[in-house]
Amino acid sequence: MMNYKALVAAALVGLCLMSATVQAEVDAIKIATVDVNEIVNSLDEAKTQKAAFESERAKAKKTLDERQTELKKLQDAIQTQKLSPTSKEGIEFRAKMKDYERFVRDTEEELKRDYLKANQKLGKMVFEAIEAYAKKNNIDLVLEKTKTRGGPLVFESGKADITSDIMATLK
Repeated sequence: MMNYKALVAAALVGLCLMSATVQAEVDAIKIATVDVNEIVNSLDEAKTQKAAFESERAKAKKTLDERQTELKKLQDAIQTQKLSPTSKEGIEFRAKMKDYERFVRDTEEELKRDYLKANQKLGKMVFEAIEAYAKKNNIDLVLEKTKTRGGPLVFESGKADITSDIMATLK
């Protein structure tokens, strides 16, 4: 019976030592949080790209509105004159309408492609800065903060937030 008690005591001491070792390893892990959207939105390059994108969008909208007005006039003329859909004007209207729809689709795709390309470039720059900062400061894990529920971060006190540090390195 005495050997059993000694064995249990030795096992308990071993477990305590292992627990302390595991806890020391967990305590040694450095974790930080970062708000990527805040960083991207703070960049001068992002503001410049946003202004350029808005300008391109406005130009495209103006062109679309002009073409739509032209189509509306043509349609009104056809209806006023009670022309047949198979008339020369009816056929011309349908062809212009197809061109307009194609132009709308192409314009949307081009704007979307340009927007994504710009965001990828900015995102790459931000993530490289985060990685460099984490390596320089011996941070083991960086979690992204999100403004909505469902992200990887449930709670954060703010002490581990490196967002402003990253913004400062990118200025």
